Amino acid sequence: MVILGAAGQIARQLTVRLLAETDLNLVLYGRHVSQRLARWAANDRVTLVDGDFQDQARLQAALVGTDWSI
Repeated sequence: MVILGAAGQIARQLTVRLLAETDLNLVLYGRHVSQRLARWAANDRVTLVDGDFQDQARLQAALVGTDWSI
C-alpha cells in the first residue's frame, strides 16, 4: 500500500495504525521522507520514497508492485 504525503500528520497516524493492526507492506512517499520518517527505515515492512507529486515517473515507480486499490 502506498501512502502519499506520508510525512503529514494524518499520514503518520495512519502509518502507525496500519503497522500495528495489519500485515501490509507500506510505501511511504513524500518530500524528504527518508529524513523526516527515518524512524521507519529499519522496519522491513516499510519502504521510504523521496519525491513530490510533480515527479510523475518517480510516483509511478513507487506504485509498481503495490496494491493501491485498497
